[in-house]
This record gives sequence, structure tokens and C-alpha cells, in this order.
Amino acid sequence: MKKEKFENYMVEKRRLDPKTANIYSMSMYDLDKCEKDIDESFGSFFDMNDFDAVFDRFAMLLDHKKIKERNQTSNNFYSAIMTNFLNFIAALNDEDYSPKRSYLSKLTKRNAELKIASGRDMDFYTNAFKYDGSSLQVIYFGAPGCGKSFSVKKELNDHIIESERTTFHPDSDYATFVGCYKPKMNKAEKRIEYSFVAQAFGRAYVEAWRKFFNGEKYALVIEEINRGNCAQIFGDIFQLLDRGKDGYSEYPITVDADFEDYIKEELSPKQEGDTDYYSYYTNIIELHKKEGYERGNVLLPPNFYIYATMNTSDQSLFPMDSAFKRRWEMRLRTGTSFLLTRKKASTNICGRTSL
Repeated sequence: MKKEKFENYMVEKRRLDPKTANIYSMSMYDLDKCEKDIDESFGSFFDMNDFDAVFDRFAMLLDHKKIKERNQTSNNFYSAIMTNFLNFIAALNDEDYSPKRSYLSKLTKRNAELKIASGRDMDFYTNAFKYDGSSLQVIYFGAPGCGKSFSVKKELNDHIIESERTTFHPDSDYATFVGCYKPKMNKAEKRIEYSFVAQAFGRAYVEAWRKFFNGEKYALVIEEINRGNCAQIFGDIFQLLDRGKDGYSEYPITVDADFEDYIKEELSPKQEGDTDYYSYYTNIIELHKKEGYERGNVLLPPNFYIYATMNTSDQSLFPMDSAFKRRWEMRLRTGTSFLLTRKKASTNICGRTSL
């Protein structure tokens, strides 16, 4: 019987004691019951030999309430059982098969793929933003008064892009850029409470994902980017600036729990009938995870544009290293084109040209 074979495999190949191996094999019947909640005609995983078929069923089981709860409270207990059973099935089909330590990241990614392919969310993903290959991160640089901010404003107006704006200065840091805990007075209970307060990047990140699912662009504008210490301000967000050909960040990062909770709260439905952006968001995060970055929970969407201005003439500026600058398209502003544009487009209330 395959149950006994599975237990023997766990003892001989996975070096588990017989008691633990028996617990794992008996827990397979729990997975059978959960699968029958989804497919009433299902028999047993012990009756299956097709690795891909078992893999896909396991992937969808990750959404089952009982599986999710036990995984959260028992250090991915059912995921460990799934991994060992997949190794067992693979070994039955190939004697030279080398066991893998975990299939969890691949199962979660497959879970996201299957949910999209199922068709129930297809319309939602179809309406999502389609990247057109345009520059996603641009720094306008030049001397003071040459039209850097004007160029950013024109870019936003020409493409009808809503934006969040911030200005860097010597005291700027990660907390003032992304967000941090701040005190707030609870007047009803007359006491001070601390809660996470998102700053420019945190607010823009969440809003960009909302716009993404509605097929719209969103931008973060950073004025005077080199008046602050970019390495200190961006921190690990620096890694997100590497974008792939599809416009997404190449390498997801893992953020602190407070920022992750803020994202979940903002993208989750507030009341019945609201769109659950968070479930779609987590699906896309899973789809874009890469080997070595399985724990990443934040990446920039392809509709998230970042525009910055950089003054090149003053002395009180922080240097920007080449590794940071190479992630941006640098656009020089000399002032001539800016003056000509303003001369044609802008007049004051008296009818005279404003320069």
C-alpha cells in the first residue's frame, strides 16, 4: 500500500523517526478531506502517481481555510507534508531523483498562476495596466532655474498622471520617506497611542497599486533629490529601482512588518462590496518572485513612475554614486528650451509674457 511506502520513504530517505513518519502519512488524509471540499469526486492523494497533477492540487489547497490556519500556527506544517509527498512521488517515477528541501515557494507561485488561469479573476487582470516601455525613473538635472520642475510638471500634465510629491533635504531619512511609528493623542481615552504613519513613498506605493488594477499611471515626484543622502533615504528600496522589461522590479524586497501591515490594511476592502486589491496584489507578488528572493513582499508595479530633479551647481549637496544613478534616465536641462516653452505657453493676467 502506498501509505506504507510513503512512511518507509520518510524513514529511509528523509531520516525521520517512524513516529514522525506515521504522523506525516496520517496527515495526508487531512489533505484528502480538504481536497474533497473543493472536488467532491476526489479520491485520495495516495491513489495518484502524476507529479504535476498532485502539484497543482496542492497549490490550490494552500487557500483552504484549515490549511492556512495550521500553516500559520505550526510553522508551515501542511506545506512540509506536501513537500515530502511531492519528493516521494518524484522518487517513485525516477530512482535518481534528488529530494528538494521545500516546494513552498513554487507552490505559492503556482497557486497564483492557477487562480488567474481559472478565469474567475481574468477580467480584473485584463483591465490592469499594460506597460508601454516608457522610462519609469527619470532625473532632470541642471543649474537652478533651468526648468527642471517645469519639465516634471509638463510630463505629468501631458500624460495625465496623478502624483505624490516630496522634497529631499539633509535631515531626510528612510522613516521620513517610507513611514514610521508616530504618537497620536486618543482624545476619547485621553492617552497617547503609537501607529504607523506612511510618508511619501509609502502612500505613493499603495496608490500606484490601486491605479495599476484600474489601468492608470501614478508617479512619485522627488524635488532636489541630491540635497539628501540617497543611500540613507532609500535604504533597501534602492534594490526595487532595478526594473525588468515588463516594468516590474527585478528583485522584490522584504519590508518590516509595520509597512507590510499598512499595505494590507490599505489594499484590503474596508466594507462589503469594496474591491479586494490585496488578494490580487499578493498574487502578482508571488508570480514575480525569483529564486533567492522567495520572502520578498514588495516590488514596484510597471505603472509606478518616479521623477526627480537634481541641482548641479550648489555646494551643499550630497554626492550620488554611479550604482544609484545608473538606475535612472538622466535628462539635462540647460534653460533655453525651458524659456522658449514658457514664452509660448505662459502669460500673466496683464497679458505680458512670464519668464
